[in-house]
Amino acid sequence: MQRLLGFSLKNTVAITLLVIFVLIGGIYATKKIKIETYPDVSFPALFIQSTATNNSADEMEEQVTNPLEDGIKQLGGYDTLTSTSSNNTATIEVEYPYGTDMDKQKQQLQSIIDNTDLPDGTETKVQDFSLSDTAVYEGAIAQNTSNKHLQEAIEDDLVPNLKKVEGVANVTVEGEKTPEISIAVDKNKAEQYGLTLQTIQQAIQSQDYKVSLGEIDKHDETIPLELKGTLKSIDDLKRIEIPLGTSQNNENNTQKAVMNKPKQTQNITLSDIATISQTSDQSEISRFNGKDSYLISVTKKQDANTDQVVRQVKKQMKQFSEDHKSTLYTVTDQGKEIEDSVSSLLREAGLGILFAVAVILLFLRNIRATIIAMISLPISILATIWVLKGLDYTLNIMTLGGMAVAVGRIVDDSIVVIENIFRWRQEKQSYTPKQIALYATLEVSKAVASSTIATLVVFLPLAFVSDVVGQLFRPFAISVVLSIFFSLAVSLLLIPVLGSKFFKKVSHVEKEGWISKYYEKLLRAVLRKRFIVIVVSLLLLIGSFALISKLDVAFLPAGEGNTLSAKISLPKSVNLYQADDEAKMIENYLKNQQDIDYSQVSIGVAHGLRGGQKSNNTISVNIQLKKSKNADALLDHFQRGIQDVVSKQYKDADVNVSATSQQGGVSSGNNIEIELSGGDLSKQTNAANDIIDLLNQNKQLKNISSNQSDEQKKWRLTINEEGKKDGVQYTQLMQSVKEYLSTVSVGSYDMNGTTEDVLLNYNSKMTSKEDIENIKINTQKGVQTVGDVADIKEVKTPTTIYHDNGEQVTQVTADIKGNDTAGVTKQVIKKVQALSLPKGVEVQQISGGLADIRVDLAA
Repeated sequence: MQRLLGFSLKNTVAITLLVIFVLIGGIYATKKIKIETYPDVSFPALFIQSTATNNSADEMEEQVTNPLEDGIKQLGGYDTLTSTSSNNTATIEVEYPYGTDMDKQKQQLQSIIDNTDLPDGTETKVQDFSLSDTAVYEGAIAQNTSNKHLQEAIEDDLVPNLKKVEGVANVTVEGEKTPEISIAVDKNKAEQYGLTLQTIQQAIQSQDYKVSLGEIDKHDETIPLELKGTLKSIDDLKRIEIPLGTSQNNENNTQKAVMNKPKQTQNITLSDIATISQTSDQSEISRFNGKDSYLISVTKKQDANTDQVVRQVKKQMKQFSEDHKSTLYTVTDQGKEIEDSVSSLLREAGLGILFAVAVILLFLRNIRATIIAMISLPISILATIWVLKGLDYTLNIMTLGGMAVAVGRIVDDSIVVIENIFRWRQEKQSYTPKQIALYATLEVSKAVASSTIATLVVFLPLAFVSDVVGQLFRPFAISVVLSIFFSLAVSLLLIPVLGSKFFKKVSHVEKEGWISKYYEKLLRAVLRKRFIVIVVSLLLLIGSFALISKLDVAFLPAGEGNTLSAKISLPKSVNLYQADDEAKMIENYLKNQQDIDYSQVSIGVAHGLRGGQKSNNTISVNIQLKKSKNADALLDHFQRGIQDVVSKQYKDADVNVSATSQQGGVSSGNNIEIELSGGDLSKQTNAANDIIDLLNQNKQLKNISSNQSDEQKKWRLTINEEGKKDGVQYTQLMQSVKEYLSTVSVGSYDMNGTTEDVLLNYNSKMTSKEDIENIKINTQKGVQTVGDVADIKEVKTPTTIYHDNGEQVTQVTADIKGNDTAGVTKQVIKKVQALSLPKGVEVQQISGGLADIRVDLAA
């Protein structure tokens, strides 16, 4: 230590240059370091997303989910395997131990998908899980009546420009309308001529062709020759001639229909049997404060700076809105949230520094000594930021919080050293300034170093905590450790140099201060009552341990948010436009609520990090309250209000209003999850309802729900004995029925300069069993109906099926109000265990944020 101190005092120029170098590096790093709300938290999980049209939940479970789960279970190596099967969609979540090579696991899952026999038309992909998949910015652009080409401008101008912004990963647009040409075929005329949609589709497609016929040699020139036919307008479609007698239907019907026509012909035009019109299809609807809008969502790359990305995105959005005379509303702005969080933390840290200066000045009563002691603050903080930048950490509330916590400890070492140098300078007038700085620092160096190391030992283990807790708190621990370490280096290397330079003339003062005077009296009194002091100290220690169980335990403080999220699930028979009508009723109700800043409505949109099924009967409402309002306090009010509005038209609709987490993508952990297994699905549902009733009695819980959806009707066709005698095959029956239920895509054509989809369907929809039974089908006996060869039975099937490790389960979830996760969880566990459940059903596990905390801290 003496050699190190001697080196610094002898090489003051080198120490000064080192400090300048650190300051320059720290300032540079401060400008370049990424700013986020929270540290980047990654999860060792992969998701398999499968979609297959016209499949119910039980069909998706049987044909997609089960085969894929079997392959994953054979592969092994995972912690948990869960899945969700719903209409047309299946999602499988595979969670692995931390430290797993996720690239390798992703390849293995893709191999399982490739080797699994899935239904034709099934689209399956493997997805990573990352918090960077959430939108960092969402803006709603409302269209003015004067601008009829806003969507085209968004697609051709705004979206490409946003994708060019450095750090942007993806841009999505909700609320778009797709132009298309609808060909509604008259079902009766088609049957009269013996035509099917497939025949008509082939006739249309045959008019758009491009065939090479060869080459012609003309002198020294070779000229290619091709035959080309195109469809350029609706009139071209209307004039298409469809040959008769080529359908797979009975040719006798065709000949009979032709004989009955006024003019004998073997061809008819498309306009004779169909209505052709130009329409627009909208699969998603988005509105902001009741105005039709386009919702623009921007996600960033994982290594991008959120603050910088959002700044550039907002600049592009604002410019586009001005250029196209549209109105821009901000729905989500993580950049502003980061600025608010960081500025708030910096403000609190600044106040801490100010108070530290005041206290130092009060006790040292010397401006020079105060300035020297405070020099350690900027140097230590800037050096810490420099190292954090080198370690690829971001400036977030955890790293800033760590530095704010270390502020008092940073100046502590410097205060001890400078105070001792100041005292020596008063008492040792005969010593040179460098000798005083050397000996005074040596005198306290062991105490300073030992106290600093003790503090490092306290915080350093946090950097080795595993799982999510470790990823979240590791930057906090590292920033604290770095700040304190640099403060020790500054106190032992720089402070002695400054003390030797600034304290050349210090007068000796024998006067005792009033603080020292009263402290001496207190100390003497304590020494006289040593036994009492020891007993009181032990009682305080025991009392402190006793109070630990009374403390609230939570992963992160839940905070007081001012955002509500409402999800309204209407009956399955409700289409997109009927749901839109109901959404407008909800918006009218919200318009009259004084506590709301704005509301944003989405219909037919798949939400969540992993996307999901687009449901036309589901309305999602994002309600932003005014800043002074609390979401939890108004939760029940809006739950009742929206429920009353919806129940007027749909009494069986499910309305769930919840307070949205304000953790910027990181869950507070204040939740409870109860998983039920065993028995059949109906018993699990009954058990879940009993638990929900039980939890509703607890006023400390909110957002209580089950993952089991209502059952839906399903018509099941089976070939009867008559059909078997007539040789009817299931593929034949399937093709005949699907002809009337599905819209046939003819293709995309350039019509009048615009690429549009051409869709083909019948003008009348199948709405009853009788309609299905009356569908004609060719058999060995001739033309019969579906009702002649098949029986239709109505059955009940779930709309969603959940698995845990391949076993069907039901999950009940609830959020905890406040931060006493431990206490509330204990109450819930005790009451659920005492509950009598249906025979065969058992509580498989009760988990949530509290369990995560215990497991992670124990690891």
